[in-house]
Amino acid sequence: MSKMKLILVLLCAVALSAAGSVGCEGGETKTTGATGAGGSSTGGTASTGGDGGMAITGTGGVGAGGMATGGTGGSGGGAPGFTWTVQSSGTSNNLVSVHFVDAMTGWAVGYTGTVIKTTNGGATWTSHGQYMTHMLRSVHFVDAMTGWAVGANGTIVKSTDGGVMWTAQTSGTTKFLHGVYFVDAQTGWAVGADGTVLKTTDNGAVWASVVTNTPSVLTSVYFIDAMTGWTVGEDGVILKTTNGGSQWTQQTSATTSTLRSVYFADALIGWSVGAYGAIVKTSDGGSTWVAQSSGGADLLGSVHFASSTTGWAVGQYGWILKTSDGGSTWTEKKSPVTEFLLGVHFVDSMVGWAVGFDGTTLKTSDGGDTWTAQSSSSTTKSLYGVHFVDALTGWAVGLSGNIRHTTDGGATWIVQESGTIGDLRSVHFLDAQTGWAVGSPGVILKTDNGGATWTSQASGTVNLLGSVHFVDAMTGWAAGQSGYIVKTLNGGATWTSQPGSGLVQPITGLHFVDATTGWIVGYYGAIRHTTNGGATWTIQTSGTAENLRGVHFVDALTGWSVGVKETILKTTNGGATWTAQSCTPTWLYAVDFVDAQTGWAVGGGGDIRHTTDGGATWTDQASGTTYALRSVHFVDAQTGWAVGDDGTILKTTNGGEP
Repeated sequence: MSKMKLILVLLCAVALSAAGSVGCEGGETKTTGATGAGGSSTGGTASTGGDGGMAITGTGGVGAGGMATGGTGGSGGGAPGFTWTVQSSGTSNNLVSVHFVDAMTGWAVGYTGTVIKTTNGGATWTSHGQYMTHMLRSVHFVDAMTGWAVGANGTIVKSTDGGVMWTAQTSGTTKFLHGVYFVDAQTGWAVGADGTVLKTTDNGAVWASVVTNTPSVLTSVYFIDAMTGWTVGEDGVILKTTNGGSQWTQQTSATTSTLRSVYFADALIGWSVGAYGAIVKTSDGGSTWVAQSSGGADLLGSVHFASSTTGWAVGQYGWILKTSDGGSTWTEKKSPVTEFLLGVHFVDSMVGWAVGFDGTTLKTSDGGDTWTAQSSSSTTKSLYGVHFVDALTGWAVGLSGNIRHTTDGGATWIVQESGTIGDLRSVHFLDAQTGWAVGSPGVILKTDNGGATWTSQASGTVNLLGSVHFVDAMTGWAAGQSGYIVKTLNGGATWTSQPGSGLVQPITGLHFVDATTGWIVGYYGAIRHTTNGGATWTIQTSGTAENLRGVHFVDALTGWSVGVKETILKTTNGGATWTAQSCTPTWLYAVDFVDAQTGWAVGGGGDIRHTTDGGATWTDQASGTTYALRSVHFVDAQTGWAVGDDGTILKTTNGGEP
């Protein structure tokens, strides 16, 4: 097996499975992942069992692996009786193929039988095909109602109602099918492993096998009319037919790299892309193919052209390439993601979509110069911070620069481009326009337009910043690793170090009630208090040596801090004394109160605790998830959100009670 074949087998079959080893510390069950403040493991998602059927050398279908963890996973609500509803921006399954019939109506398919559809240009996507289990590798519709998808184990399914319901068709093979294409509602082809080519002339009622005389895996197929078409595959194989697929002739492709996608603008001009950034073009119907430079791109997964000159290719690490001269030159376009992009489709020279791993869905309306991640694009990356300014408008932040924004109370979440791949740990907004997010390494981001754009601010440190809080548009603080604290008096234009806390361990929580009075908490029970805006900090006795993770005050006297091993502390005298409130054996990561009586604490294992008597008693609430919850925020006694591992977002509109 060649090196590239091995890479493709590992890439596609394993499908970026994450580490899933489980360890315990202080009662918290956690998966291996990114190193958090002070070296504690605070990130990572549970192992996802990939479909495996996408392996380029496979010949048989492989059953769906599914999610390895008993969490909430994708979209939908919790179990009956749960009053916390899981909110999802779509699917976290890998999407492999996308097809639109007009600017509004399109479909994407992928792992574990995933089918999603949009009728509003991708503003929202609806999941269909939940009853299918085999991976789907390619989708093609001839109009808004009639289409086919193919995939593992010889799967061919057809829809006549726009993709809501799908009917299995008999393919006559168990080979993995990688590509499907129809020229009308009657005539189409499917291609796959071991040189498999199938053809139908009766809308799929009967599929007939066609001899190709190649053992290569065929990955993509394209026809310009009922007679003339091409299919491509591993080792640079390109086959052409001029009699509707009855016979196929091999063409010299100018590459030995595996080709993943083929597209023709007319009977003469076409392109194919694939491994090692391979791009080949023909101007004579494939009699000759010429290599084009991809400019350093790695594995390219899909290519599409709107004309003989204007086209796009997408691939690994979020690569997006565009050409305006037929491929003589390809220009890299800034991508808002790093996920592997496997499908691209344009309906005209301006409007197009790309899809890929982790449910990634991107749209462009300016010809691919700029791309926006759509609300359908969910994340399996852990979310660490959430903040709402009212019942509708909020943000969530997390690993790999992830920022999500909602203006409808979390019914849909829009991906915002942060401009960083650093992990974001905390977010705070003063109003619907002005906010900050902080993380690693020393990242501070600010927005003045609700997150449409985020600007990096110089923090003066590479330490992870785990918490941020502002009391007005000018005055704010951020704190994190190694006891580092920075303050701004001009909205973040400049940040100044405040070294007076005396802490060298991580600061994990920060809260101010006004411009002078605030608290920080951290590892080993550390609590510090300031009454002069952080110029100096006074040690307060917490009564615990456990790591504290969150702090919240409702006024200058009354506040709470939470942490590991049942730790809930309360003060009613500004922290002069702290009293332990016993609650739960799990780690608690965050606490939020709406008044002196009503509050919530969240933590490991999906734990949510609620009090209506100032913490004298805490009640367990059913969250519907076992993923760790990292942050919680309420706008009133009824409406709140919690976020955490594996992209989990929970919402309640009744205070979390049954």
